[in-house]
Amino acid sequence: ADVDMVLDAAFFGVATRSTGIIAPGIMGHRSKNLIDKMDIAKAKSLLADINAQYGVGVHYLIGMLFLWNPLLISFPAFTFVTNLGELALAAGLFVLAGRVSRWSASYMLLIGVVMALHRFGNVANPSAYASTGAIRFGLGWLAIACLTSRRLRRHPRAGAACLGLVAGLASVHSLEVFIYTTALVVCGLGMEWVRHQVSGDGGGVVPVGRVTHPRLALMPSAVAVGAGMVGFHVALLLDVVRRSGHLPDWRHYTQYLSVYDGGFGFVPPEVRSPWLAMFLVCAITLIVVGAQWASRLTEAVDADAVPVAETVILTAVYGMLQFSYFAFRSHPNNLYHLMYPVAIIAVYWLHRLQQRGGDLWDGPMMPLVAGAIVAVSMVMCVPPALAKP
Repeated sequence: ADVDMVLDAAFFGVATRSTGIIAPGIMGHRSKNLIDKMDIAKAKSLLADINAQYGVGVHYLIGMLFLWNPLLISFPAFTFVTNLGELALAAGLFVLAGRVSRWSASYMLLIGVVMALHRFGNVANPSAYASTGAIRFGLGWLAIACLTSRRLRRHPRAGAACLGLVAGLASVHSLEVFIYTTALVVCGLGMEWVRHQVSGDGGGVVPVGRVTHPRLALMPSAVAVGAGMVGFHVALLLDVVRRSGHLPDWRHYTQYLSVYDGGFGFVPPEVRSPWLAMFLVCAITLIVVGAQWASRLTEAVDADAVPVAETVILTAVYGMLQFSYFAFRSHPNNLYHLMYPVAIIAVYWLHRLQQRGGDLWDGPMMPLVAGAIVAVSMVMCVPPALAKP
């Protein structure tokens, strides 16, 4: 009985109103089960048969929440837990936005608007889904925080350990989260490698803030990422063997992924969807800020300039990666999840506008670029009216 309750909560909870009503259309997922529930109860197989796009780690997390949490196993309880995660994610992004604006008061409005406008729609109906943005995209934001933290830059070993933990957890979390997080880690470490190659003084030393790191400083991070992935998978394997006496059976997980790869559940967005403008905001920002970052590698700039630029670049990359998910799963609630990167990018360009004439201001066209991006970003925060036919 407990297994049935956990499975139902884990499955239906991700797309259920806080009232406990099952969202329309979600029943079709249940028919795609590929594993016997008793095998799960006996820990004979991984819990990977329920809406497996969320991945093995997510299912274990959901089951753990309801087995350890004093809350009753119910849809409203799941919604409550996911909303707590959303608040934690918003708080973390609030701090992250402070990095790109140097704590300018302007970003408070944007983050507030994004949190307030929780309901979006792209098919003429408002979203009725509990937000799982923290579950789906939280680890990617943690990776960005690890890669751009000035404090962790000054303590490479601690930074490598944090990055390894995030990458390792992402590797067992879900396939999509693993792809997102790995891409961000590769991008972040790649930018650091470029800085070490271009900005060095010829002796293999690169200035980063007030300290210097040898060119091989990337090695601990790379080793930590690999060790984290291996460690989490070994821990999962040992846990399954300890509980069931069998090795993990990944066939069910790969079979389920093949079901989605065959087109099951695809909801492509309309061509005239406003999220094309969202993608362009991230793409243009990536090109403009990336070019400026590359041009300043050999210049003597403020020590904080590089972390700010890299934070914006990684945010733009993450926004584009998230859009790749929305392009095939354009559920209304996903619009809310994808709003955060655009909001932070808008905060950055607002800061650039406020700094006109300062070191961060470049060229006569920059006001036009910044103004256009901020305007489009603000429009993206408008409720569902834009997306309705």
